[in-house]
Amino acid sequence: MKTIICSEEQKNLIWHRLLSQSGGPVITDVQLLSPSNILRQEEPADEKADALRLSRLLKTKAEAFPIYRAMFRFPAFIQEILSFARECALYGISPDTLPGDTASERELAGILSEALTLPLKEKTIAANYPQILSDASRLSPAEFEVRFEADPFRSRFLNDLRQAIPDSRETVTERPVRKTELRYAPGVRQELEACAQDIIRRGTSCAVVLCDYESQLPVLRQVFERYRIPYSAVHEPFRPAAVDAYLSLARFALFRDRDSFLACLETDAFPSHADSRLIRHFSAAMTDEGFLPLAERIDKTKFERDYKNADTMDQSAEHFLSAIDTVYKNLYSADSPAAALSAAFEALRSSGITSDPEELGAALALRTRLNQTIPLVESQEDALFVLQEIDSLTSSVSEPRPSFCMVTDLSHPAGPTDTLYVLGCSGKQYPGVPLRKGLFDEPYAAKVPGYPTMEERHALWVSQLSWLENSSDTVIYSYAASDYQGREIQPAFDITSKPVTAVPWNIEKIKPADPRRHSLLPETAQALYETDGQIHSSVSRIERWFNCPYSWFLQSGLKIRREQLGGLEQSDIGTLQHAVMEHAVKTYKKDYFRISETEIREFLKPAFASLRAMHPDEEIRAALSEERMVFSILQTMQFLKETEEAAPSWTPEKAEEHFEEPITEHVLLNGCIDRIDYSGPSLRILDYKSSKKTLSEKKIKAGLLLQLLSYLIVACRRENRKPAGAFYISLKSENGKSEAGSFAKTNKNGVLNDACGSDASLHDAMVKERRISGWSFDDPLISDEDYKHLFTPGTGRYSYEAVEQCICELYEYFHEHACNGDIDVDPVVGACTFCDYKAVCRYHLPPRASREVVMKDISLKKGKEAD
Repeated sequence: MKTIICSEEQKNLIWHRLLSQSGGPVITDVQLLSPSNILRQEEPADEKADALRLSRLLKTKAEAFPIYRAMFRFPAFIQEILSFARECALYGISPDTLPGDTASERELAGILSEALTLPLKEKTIAANYPQILSDASRLSPAEFEVRFEADPFRSRFLNDLRQAIPDSRETVTERPVRKTELRYAPGVRQELEACAQDIIRRGTSCAVVLCDYESQLPVLRQVFERYRIPYSAVHEPFRPAAVDAYLSLARFALFRDRDSFLACLETDAFPSHADSRLIRHFSAAMTDEGFLPLAERIDKTKFERDYKNADTMDQSAEHFLSAIDTVYKNLYSADSPAAALSAAFEALRSSGITSDPEELGAALALRTRLNQTIPLVESQEDALFVLQEIDSLTSSVSEPRPSFCMVTDLSHPAGPTDTLYVLGCSGKQYPGVPLRKGLFDEPYAAKVPGYPTMEERHALWVSQLSWLENSSDTVIYSYAASDYQGREIQPAFDITSKPVTAVPWNIEKIKPADPRRHSLLPETAQALYETDGQIHSSVSRIERWFNCPYSWFLQSGLKIRREQLGGLEQSDIGTLQHAVMEHAVKTYKKDYFRISETEIREFLKPAFASLRAMHPDEEIRAALSEERMVFSILQTMQFLKETEEAAPSWTPEKAEEHFEEPITEHVLLNGCIDRIDYSGPSLRILDYKSSKKTLSEKKIKAGLLLQLLSYLIVACRRENRKPAGAFYISLKSENGKSEAGSFAKTNKNGVLNDACGSDASLHDAMVKERRISGWSFDDPLISDEDYKHLFTPGTGRYSYEAVEQCICELYEYFHEHACNGDIDVDPVVGACTFCDYKAVCRYHLPPRASREVVMKDISLKKGKEAD
C-alpha cells in the first residue's frame, strides 16, 4: 500500500486528484496520513477532560498560588496552561528549569509542574518517539507532500520520518514564478475589488493568499459573490448553531429560569420551531415560575388591538409548550449538574439542527467532549466550567476542492495556478510570523532552556514561504495604503525590497444601472386598489404615495408590512397621550385643562401596567416615559388653559371622532379627528402631535401634508358648519430660550436687568415655543391682540374654498395615477430615511425635491394670486 504523508487540509484535494488520475470511482491501496495521525496512534481516551481535571487539581492547591488562584475557574486560563505544558512535554523541558525570577514566574512554574502530572498525550509521544519512528518505517513506500510546516517539533519530526522511511520521496509539484508584480490600492476593500476585477480580466486559474485571513475573508466573500467568481476556501470559520443550542439547553436545565428558556427559543434548540413573533410573545409572557397568559394583563379598553393579538399569541404559545412538553419536562427534572448536561444533549438530538451535515459534525465533536467530561462533573461549578469551555469552541468548513480560484492563507499552500495574488502585505501581516503572547510570551519563552528560540522559529517560517515563488507563473503582491478608518498602512519591507516597482491597481468604478420605471397595467392596479370604483385608505397612506409611489405600492398594494420589533414604541406613547386628552375633554369639556396630576396618573396606571406586561425588558424606559408624559401633559394643559381663557366662545365638543367618508368621487377616507371645537355656526379642528409641526402651502400642493386639511373638510361636511381653522397642538415639551441676564446700554452702574430669568420671562419663552400652529379661515378672534400671540397661523387668512379645491384635486390626481399603474421609484427628499423597503428598491439616485402637482399658479390665501 502506498502512503502519502500530507497535512489535514490537503487530503481532500489529493483525493480529488487521485480520482481524476485513476478515472474510476474507487481508489485502493492508498492511505493519506498527516503527521498528527502518525504521532497520536495511542491518543488518551479522556483527553477532552484534561482542562476540567487540571482546574479541579489546581483548586485543591489554591492556597499555594495566591497570584493566579482566582483564574483557576476560567477555561481560557486553564487552556493556556495546558497548551504550554504540552509543549514542555514534547521538548522534554523540566519544570525545574522554568524561569523563576519573579513571584509570578515562580507560581507559573508551580502551576505547570501540576499540569505535567496529568497523563498528557505529549508525554507519551516524547517517551515513545524512537518507537514511533521505528513503526513509521513500515509505511514504505511513502510520498511526502507536506509543503508548509512551521512548528519546530513537527518540522523535526518530518525530517526524522524522511530518514526513517527507506523508500520515500518528495512529490510536491512546483511551478517557478516567471513574473512578479507589486500593486497597491487606496484602501482595504478597494484592494479586494481590484483583485476581483483582475481575476475576471485574466480569466485563468488563480489562487488568492490572504495575509490577514480572518478579517479579509468576510469582505472577499461579499466581493466575489457580487462579481460571481467561483472559489474554494481552505477553511471557512463559523459558529456552529449546535453549540449555541446546546449551551442554551444546558443552562435552562441548570437554572430553569425565564432568560435561559428564551435563549433556547432564540437558538431554535427545541424540536418545535418558534418564529420571531412567538419569541417576542414569550419574552413578555414567560416568567421564572412558568407561562402566564399575556392577554389577562392587558388593559383591553386602551389596547384593544394588542389584547386581541396577545390572546391569539397566548393560544400559539400554549400549543408550542404542548409540542415540546416531553423535552421541557426532561430538562426541568434533571436532578444533578451532570444529569442536566446529559439531558441537554438528548434534547439537542431531538431538535432539527443536527440534520445539517456540518452541524452534525459539531454535535458529534460535542458528544465526544461531553462523554469524557460529564463523569467528572460533581457540582454546578464544574458544569459551568464545562459550558464555558464549550462556549469557546468554533468550527470551520475545511473541505478545499479543485476550483477556478483557491482562497488560502500564508500557511496553507495552494496548488499550481496561473496567477497567485498575495493580498494585505502590510508590515504587520507579512510575513506573518506567529509570535507568542499571553502568559508565556516571547520574553518568557526566551528564558526557557530547550524551547525553540524566536530566531529559529522565524527562520523556519520564512523558509516555508518559498512556496509563494514556486506555485504559479505570475505572483502579484499587493497592499492597501490605508485601513477602513483612513489610517496609513505601511507595506511590508520584505515586499517593497523586491526588485519590482509598485504600481497602483487599475480599479474600474462600476456605477449602478439606471433604475427602470416601475408600472402596472391599469386593470391590475384597479384590481389591487379599488373597491366599488373607490380607493379606501387612510390619509397617511396616501401621503406615502406622494412621498414615493413604489413604497406605497409595496405597503398598500402588496400588503407588505414591517415586522414589529416588539419593544416599547413611540406609537404606544402617542396612543396614551391621545387617550388622556380625550378623557379630559369628555370629562370636563371647556375646563379640560383642570385635570389634576393625580387623575392623570390614575388614568394612565392600568395602561402602563399593560405596557410593562407587554415589554417586561423595558421597565426603566416605561417608567421614564410615564414621568415624561405626565410632565408634558401638565405643561400642555397649562398652556392650553391660556388659549381657552383667551377664546371663551370656543367649546370642545368632540374628541377622537372616527369617520369613514368619501372626500371625492373616487377616494374614501378613514381616520380619527383628535378634537373638534364649536363656536356658534363655526368649527375648528385640533390635531395632537408628539412634536412641533407646521403647514406649508408648497408641501400641501405636493401632497405631503394632507391630513389636517382633509380632516377639516370631512368635519365641516359632517357637522354642516363653517370652517374657522385647523391647527396642530404639540404635546412635546420643547426647549425654550430665555436670557440669563442682560444690561441696558445706558446702564453705567452695572445693574442687572431684573426681567431676565423672572417667572414672566420664562413663561413668555414657554408660550413662544408652544404656540399652536396651523391655518385660520374665518375666525375673527385670531385678530385680537390678546389672543393671536398664542397661535402662529401664518401671515394672512386662507380661502377654505381654494383649500378644499386643492385637497380634492390632489386626491383625484392620486386616484388617476395610482389606478393607471404609476408605482415608480420616485422618492422625495427625506422619504428614504425611515423607509422599510430600501433593501427592495435599491434606489441609488439623489431624491427629488417636493413639487407642486395641482393649482401651481393659484394661491390658497384669500385675495392673493400666486407669484
